[in-house]
Amino acid sequence: METTDTQVVALDAQALRDGAWPNPNAKLYQLAGLAHHFNQQFWLIQGALDEVRGQDAREAKKATDELIRARDTARRKRLKAEATCTDLDGMLADWDQHSTEACRQLIATLIPYTPRPVEHFFDMGVRRVPPFKEKGDGFRDAIIYYSLVDEMARLGLSSAIFVSEDRGFLKCASPIEGQQIHVMGLDDAIEKFRARLTESWIKENLARQEMARKAIRLAAPDIEAFISENLDIGQTDLPGLGGQLKKPLSYRFADVDHLTLAPWYRDVPPGNEIQASGLIELDGEFEIIPFSNMGETRVSLGEDLEVKKRFLAVLGGELIMQTSKIVTVQFWVSADLSLKRTAEGYADVTVSRISHASLDARALSEMVSNALSELRGRKQASEET
Repeated sequence: METTDTQVVALDAQALRDGAWPNPNAKLYQLAGLAHHFNQQFWLIQGALDEVRGQDAREAKKATDELIRARDTARRKRLKAEATCTDLDGMLADWDQHSTEACRQLIATLIPYTPRPVEHFFDMGVRRVPPFKEKGDGFRDAIIYYSLVDEMARLGLSSAIFVSEDRGFLKCASPIEGQQIHVMGLDDAIEKFRARLTESWIKENLARQEMARKAIRLAAPDIEAFISENLDIGQTDLPGLGGQLKKPLSYRFADVDHLTLAPWYRDVPPGNEIQASGLIELDGEFEIIPFSNMGETRVSLGEDLEVKKRFLAVLGGELIMQTSKIVTVQFWVSADLSLKRTAEGYADVTVSRISHASLDARALSEMVSNALSELRGRKQASEET
């Protein structure tokens, strides 16, 4: 059975997170709109929703604890410090309210947990039946997957698209005879439906996307300021820097790509807002300590150098400083934005959320090539001496 014959689109927890739940971004709105356009049922799975809610609650608790620790540290330094934030119950109540409203706007059906007993999943875990993995983890994934299987069986449905980036689901097979569940990511699911749209609609949507791109490019300074203030970037986000990340220095807007607009199926009158999701390409300047210098490092720049110098002098040693350098790399971030429709196009671009910083593949390839060239040069110089 082909994916064009599906009857249901269901979302895994990862798809909900990628869609910025409980405040759906343009991608999630577009997928829901496409699903309804092609007479698909649009489902949220209770287990997946609870998993996202639980993760948000844990992150909120962690942020609260860090805030309190920072306050206490400041007080121990005899500084006056206060820290206030909303209570966790209030945050979850607000989350639930937004989630309920999002379900209404997306015309989504919330399906219940599977009625299968815990013994069924324990047996699956013992036998490592997918989505259980070799190490035994996969209980939550199994509950989510079989909730979809059983609800489809209850309604007599035979084919669904299960939106998830979790590759563990690719090995799953429904135990219900004749039932097929196609696993694909959020972007792939959108493309599957968009491929079935008419040529005239595609041309109209491409024209809207280009107008939105022009507005976003004009808003580059505001976007750079938002990213500088809100992007929390670390070593693992940009592993190809060629050294230990010391600090980011600046971000320069390059372009926007893979743009998705909502509402996807029609334009809005001037004065109204639309939502957009896309990849913001950036040139970033970072201060790093090259890996080639790390082995010689004895003292970091942040330590008390005078004390270290005196200490090392007594021992007959000398101070070896970490040498940093500035590198420029291309990378991108996922961004959710809002734009206002005007008579000529779009304006008043506002960034609402950014996530998923990743090094641009072309930049990574170039940096690996440069590193290999440097190593070959060092080897040749060593052989000559």
